[in-house]
Amino acid sequence: MLTVLIGASGSGKSAIAQSAISGQAQVTYLATGLLGSSVDEFRLAKHRSSRPSHWSVIEEPKALQNALQSIHDVPILLDDVNSWLVNSRPELDEIEAVIFALAVRKSSTVVVSCDPDSAFAGSSEEVVNLLRFANNCLSAAAKNCFWVAAGRVVELRKADPFVFQEL
Repeated sequence: MLTVLIGASGSGKSAIAQSAISGQAQVTYLATGLLGSSVDEFRLAKHRSSRPSHWSVIEEPKALQNALQSIHDVPILLDDVNSWLVNSRPELDEIEAVIFALAVRKSSTVVVSCDPDSAFAGSSEEVVNLLRFANNCLSAAAKNCFWVAAGRVVELRKADPFVFQEL
């Protein structure tokens, strides 16, 4: 089951994602962040210290598809899509392949992603467009999709086409 959490940087997505999957006996935390600034170091250190010690961790900033193939039948927390896109600049078909691999997993899968319209300063237009594409694909593939702001969660429901017939 794929669950997606989308929100601005610092919105509380990671903490909520960790809480959502923390009841599982085993979890593989798939981290995509790279150190590049003191802000990154602070944020990554905060994430590392907040994870339960029994979780296994794979730090893979670029080869996400390969990392996913190495994880079998355990819940995954992928944090986060934006960092992967910044680090690897994948082609659209690679984004689709990664999302397909996430969507077909039998174990719980929680994915954290940034809102492209509030992506961190310095994001190129290319990355913002890739993030928009990835989030649309993730939302379409997910059983559950949530918007996170200020540590609060709002469910994003799929649009019912019949609602729009009267417009």
